[in-house]
Amino acid sequence: MRVVNSTRQPTQSERIAALEQRADAHDKVVSEVGEKVGEMYDFFTKARTINWFVVKVFAWIGGGLGFVAVLLTIAANMTKLLGR
Repeated sequence: MRVVNSTRQPTQSERIAALEQRADAHDKVVSEVGEKVGEMYDFFTKARTINWFVVKVFAWIGGGLGFVAVLLTIAANMTKLLGR
């Protein structure tokens, strides 16, 4: 910010020019932050996709192991179930 020694008030066009310069500076900062946020969003979207894939794989494995456990329990107790 510059200090004006005179008591002259800036004209409307000068005030608008100063505001436009400040707006341009803010636009640069906002666009850089927006790019960083976009990169982070892409990273988290990929991580979430990988996370859900891993969860689904382990769910299928757990379901398969549970099914095998039920079959083994039935097979081990087949004599009790048939009454022999």
